[in-house]
Amino acid sequence: TLHYGRISETDDDLGDDDATSTLFDLTLRGLKSDGDMSYGVFIGAGVQDDYGDADERMTYRYLGVEFAHDQSWGDYYAQFGFVDGDDEYNESTSNAPFLNVGGRYNLENGYALTGALAIAGGVKYDDEYSNRILDLSVGAERDFGNYVGFVKMQHMQIFYDDDGFCYGDSFNTLSVGITMNFGGSSKHGSTLPELGRWVAYNANEVE
Repeated sequence: TLHYGRISETDDDLGDDDATSTLFDLTLRGLKSDGDMSYGVFIGAGVQDDYGDADERMTYRYLGVEFAHDQSWGDYYAQFGFVDGDDEYNESTSNAPFLNVGGRYNLENGYALTGALAIAGGVKYDDEYSNRILDLSVGAERDFGNYVGFVKMQHMQIFYDDDGFCYGDSFNTLSVGITMNFGGSSKHGSTLPELGRWVAYNANEVE
């Protein structure tokens, strides 16, 4: 996926030294089609440069299962998985099960409306605190064959519980980009949540 632009809004006290840069993210998928339904598994990993308070790189890995169903009006899908991050000070999202559900409503002339909702658990600081993530996105896309242009608005909340007190932050992001598909009419799987951002935001912005 190529993102032409991304604009994020967070609290004013977050500085440039909190930034994280993605170096690598790879997902492998195995999918089986059965008429208008498809199901399969996914596994992946990523590496990020941690420009926060750590000198080491941040890593994460994930795996899960997915299901999608095509309808006359569009499609819907569900994914259940597990993501585990690792960084120098154990601040990232770790040991986190997640559920992601979404869909697409087709309009005329190749246009469609999209939406997804993801929730995740996990821990922070070596199992010391319970972690929670809510990730909601809505958008629109235009199909150009092997290319799909899209615009998406995302609202994300990440927080953890410390003896009944919740600490966290909210993140609003506008993304504009192009997805390139290869393999003709082959199933490519539904869109995964931005797991790398779950890991990075929790490590450097939620303190």
